[in-house]
Amino acid sequence: MPLNYRESCYIAPALSPTFGRIPAAVVRAQVAAAPPSARRGTRYPQPMDDRPSRIEYQAGTSLMHQPILPSRNYRRGRPGPLRAVYNNEDRTEIMMVYHNPNISAHWGENYDRMVYIPAGYVDTDAPETESHVVQHSGSHPGRRARQLQVSPPRLSNVQE
Repeated sequence: MPLNYRESCYIAPALSPTFGRIPAAVVRAQVAAAPPSARRGTRYPQPMDDRPSRIEYQAGTSLMHQPILPSRNYRRGRPGPLRAVYNNEDRTEIMMVYHNPNISAHWGENYDRMVYIPAGYVDTDAPETESHVVQHSGSHPGRRARQLQVSPPRLSNVQE
């Protein structure tokens, strides 16, 4: 049975189900609500000056990064592995990155890009299994979440 994404989202296959899939609408809302700079007593958002060369971004040179949490806006405390990277002057261009535990043991050097999946994308190569990373519960409240295998998408089969 093919996997059909009903809403656009970001996927990080190397992460746990809690952080491995996050709706794009949640990311956009949290970036819009982020302050322009770190408030007193907080560390984020902060400039993305130390980004690895594999993280390329086109929206400008003054980049910020802000932790993204699945359930609420980040205020303080443990930031988790997800970061939104954006230009503070134009927050419509967002790139999601995450600390990938499979790249390096050094926390600051293990950023990897998350995969953006547009709404309507159908992955015919990802059979449902009970043993892989991403949780999907559909749009029905109370439906038991099941784990699905998600392979990196080939965006050639996006439903327009």
